[in-house]
Amino acid sequence: MKRMIFSLLILAFALSLCSCGQEREEGTIGPAVDGTELPVTDADLEPFSWSEELTSTNGDVKVSIHVEDCGMLPETMPVIAVNPMPVTSEMLRQASSAIFGDAPLYEDGWMLTRAELEQIIASSEQGVLIDRIREDYEDTLSEQDIEEIRARRQAQLDHWREALANSADELVPISSDYLFRPWEYWSIFSHDYYEDYPTYSGDPPFGIEADFRAYAENDGRLYHIWASNLTRDGFWNHSFTVFLDEPEGGISADKSFISTAHLSDEPASGEELRQAAQIAEELLLKMGFGTWHCEAEIREFYTEPHTYGIRVNGWKEREGWSQQVRGGLASQSGGGYYEHFCMDCANDGTLIELELRGLLEEESFKTTPLISWEEAMNAARAAMNSWTLADQVHGLAFGIAQPSGLTREITEITVGHFRKPTGQFTYELIPVLCLRGTEYLEGVPDSMNKLNEYGRVFDFLVIDLRDGSMIEGDTCGYN
Repeated sequence: MKRMIFSLLILAFALSLCSCGQEREEGTIGPAVDGTELPVTDADLEPFSWSEELTSTNGDVKVSIHVEDCGMLPETMPVIAVNPMPVTSEMLRQASSAIFGDAPLYEDGWMLTRAELEQIIASSEQGVLIDRIREDYEDTLSEQDIEEIRARRQAQLDHWREALANSADELVPISSDYLFRPWEYWSIFSHDYYEDYPTYSGDPPFGIEADFRAYAENDGRLYHIWASNLTRDGFWNHSFTVFLDEPEGGISADKSFISTAHLSDEPASGEELRQAAQIAEELLLKMGFGTWHCEAEIREFYTEPHTYGIRVNGWKEREGWSQQVRGGLASQSGGGYYEHFCMDCANDGTLIELELRGLLEEESFKTTPLISWEEAMNAARAAMNSWTLADQVHGLAFGIAQPSGLTREITEITVGHFRKPTGQFTYELIPVLCLRGTEYLEGVPDSMNKLNEYGRVFDFLVIDLRDGSMIEGDTCGYN
């Protein structure tokens, strides 16, 4: 290709902000020079410190709060009604153009050569034999179990034979049409060569998982471009992913980058981190996904020896606010993945992987008054006083002795938005205060506290800043 990924990333990318429609009542921080009122944003909050030690009412949990520069609470914040936003064919075209320029995209995933299929069939023909099944399962199966396994293997063998009848000695790339298809189309294990699959340019019918698969080359590197749209009972997923191909022969992408000197044996400098965050914000803009706030951090690859790259996380900006609190991560808070951007790259900016999940579009906007900082602190204290050992988030394995105590260190307090369900696949981004940190168990093996060594930071409390109530399930989220 004509340009390296690094050059493409620097050019500028992103998702366009959906309009908020509706009337806006802006929160204010006082009059500007011309007498107009300015909107309050997360950049306008004055620094504030909170240092305190306390113990829960039953004495089980010790809490240490030492946080510098907590943001002061504004008088008002926006409440934003949002809905899941499907990935469309037009989005795919703009995003792939932003990343790969004029490089062509080809269908990815389901085609095998005649030689590859012949090798698979030879192995599968042995797999359907009764003696082979008994050997595979060490002769522990009933006759009914054996017949069920044989039937499944025979069905897969029939599929491979159908594929062979439609194969060629060499694969001829199929130009991508940027359309979504049922996931079965893209799988080598389920692709029906005689079926005319339906296509979708955006959101498929309810209950249908529609995927997009393509690949492209840039500067000698092969990348896969995948996207997915799905809405079914209790769950939805709209995602877009680009990732570097892993070379053949079992060589991981990490090791491949070592061999081409893209991963570094030194952590990124502060300037490299700032550049990576800026590149990601520009990339998202050019991709057509709007304005995002991105932050970069050093990523360590556990190769031998260890090498380093950069991880960038991003949050969509809406009404001057970008921080989203995940809170009840385990329940996915209403059935969909949280909106998030993540990108891994080498210190020189070369793309390794990029992912967007849980995309949302705004429907309406309003402002709401907030409780005071003192009221928020009192609500947090009341919640912490009620903590018991049962609130631990480490998830002790069965049979491990119960801890004798729990210590929680609050290391971060943020003001942001939490995605609260308001109906079936409808949400509001509501203003919250989130207390985050680490916890240590007493009376258990040291290994049970290992999560702290991996940088796990948990959302211990998520407080609704409209009334001081606690968000349910708020100890599930972590980074």
